[in-house]
Amino acid sequence: MAALWATASYWILCLFLGIFLFLGVYNEEYGHVSLRKKPKYNFNRIYHTRILEEQDISLDANERIIVVGDVHGMNNSLHKLLHSLSYQPHNDILIFAGDLLAKSTPQGSFSLLDFVTANQYLEDASISSNKANRTKKERIFAVRGNHDHLVVQWRTWRDWFSKIELHNNSSDSAYKKYKHAQDAPVANGLDFLHLLEAEWEHEKRHRESDAEEWVEVTRKRAEGTWKEKWWERIPEPGKGKRKQEWRMFGDHYWLAKEMTAEHARYITSLPLILHIPSMHFFVVHAGLLPYNTRLPPSDPRQPLTHLPPSKDKSIPDSNLDSDVPSDSDDESEDVQAENVRYMRMMPTFVVIPGVGALPVWYPDSPSTSASGEIRIEKDGRDEEILRRLQESAILHDIPQNRKWWNVLNIRTIRKSGKISRDGDRGKPWNRFWNDQMRRCKGFNLSASSFPSSSSPSIRLQEDSSGTYPDSDSDSDSYSLRCRPSTVVYGHAASRGLDLKRWSKGLDTGCLYGRRLTSLVLSHTDPGAGSTQAGDTDETEEDAERRKKKGWGERTKFGEDDSGIWARIHSIRCQAPDLEQKPQA
Repeated sequence: MAALWATASYWILCLFLGIFLFLGVYNEEYGHVSLRKKPKYNFNRIYHTRILEEQDISLDANERIIVVGDVHGMNNSLHKLLHSLSYQPHNDILIFAGDLLAKSTPQGSFSLLDFVTANQYLEDASISSNKANRTKKERIFAVRGNHDHLVVQWRTWRDWFSKIELHNNSSDSAYKKYKHAQDAPVANGLDFLHLLEAEWEHEKRHRESDAEEWVEVTRKRAEGTWKEKWWERIPEPGKGKRKQEWRMFGDHYWLAKEMTAEHARYITSLPLILHIPSMHFFVVHAGLLPYNTRLPPSDPRQPLTHLPPSKDKSIPDSNLDSDVPSDSDDESEDVQAENVRYMRMMPTFVVIPGVGALPVWYPDSPSTSASGEIRIEKDGRDEEILRRLQESAILHDIPQNRKWWNVLNIRTIRKSGKISRDGDRGKPWNRFWNDQMRRCKGFNLSASSFPSSSSPSIRLQEDSSGTYPDSDSDSDSYSLRCRPSTVVYGHAASRGLDLKRWSKGLDTGCLYGRRLTSLVLSHTDPGAGSTQAGDTDETEEDAERRKKKGWGERTKFGEDDSGIWARIHSIRCQAPDLEQKPQA
């Protein structure tokens, strides 16, 4: 019996090994992991939100905060702007609204990255007069733009692909054919990239060729040869709304290839969103939504229609709630578990009289009880805590704001509630944002006035077409229990300078020879020098002098009692081919 069992085990093992070898699982390996089919890795490397607290960024500690629109590697224009602003690296905070790179010249992008990485951390002279005791403090911040993201994708993919080693099976006919040929198989991904890049350079020298067409033809010609395995691991160009992605040998590909390791680490580390709770504003490249556009804006499930969640409500992860409509019908990749990092903390529960315990996801006080509870009186701080919680809910409870493609590309909202990057279809997203923010009437901490899901005053019915009325319709009059916040963004060069009460669009087309624009925040009027907050008089002579120096209009920033002055400052840009290196 034992011998029969041993014989059966032997033949079962032989059959298993035969099937295993037949499928060819040993023919393709990545590191120590055997692979049979093309692996599907995520190369997006998303860092969703970074919170800048008062110790990181504050007008009390810094002279000015300067937010700059899309630069696109126009390094000379950037330095021209900073010079005209009398930029002081040790005193001013510099923030970029995304798209630092691409579309101009490679040298311009690399020079800009050199500047940013060299000045990101500087000695803080305010801490100690003794230079030896000074610590370095971060002075330059940025968010990722859609073009920066394309570079990140290629760089992350290239780092992965270069390390792949495929152990060739000498019995494979595809390899026998090239055994003694000059075009012999290569063993690792980096060698294959060098081979492919050399072939493309040879092609360009001998004829005018389109990179996309050449890549497509070369990919097809590789079928049935040893190169096919490598091509299976090279992403195919995106389609539809992602048609910009994975264009091999395009601008983003070469930037990803040539940038230094330090450049790559910096651009990969950029978050999608900067949240500055103390000043109640966000910096994002394309935009944010104030509510889930697949629900009525006054639906009780929207984060601005109610006070922030109680302690049994947690911040959701990247997977969408199944009972909340979203625009995920064509974004199955986005809702899958991907490499998305959120700034998440264990909550501190704050007891507000008349309200109860609420979680604070951003610690507001180092002194807590053993249960992690802080008790505060109604001295004004309670409302500040609620604002921080509600701003967090905008980022994490609205499913569209959790998707990287949306916050990098959004321009308009279609009638169906779907997000689009097409500026000619639908309504600009900032109309929805400003419409909701103007409805924020403050928090009422009386428990008897909490919003009710059955209250007809906050209901919005569907119209005859089966969709919800426009957010800025006169018919949907309602108020919201919230305080407004501001979004500063770029991305929309076709709209130019776009200043609304609660949104500031700064992309003014520097890349196209127009202007590079900045938003300057200060406790005094940046364009008038000694003018103090609250003074509104300006002589014609002062206005003319201001305009000649590049200072544009004042714009309201934050609530009326914020004490923040905001003014636009811009310079004229040259076309990319006229850009020169900045003077030393």
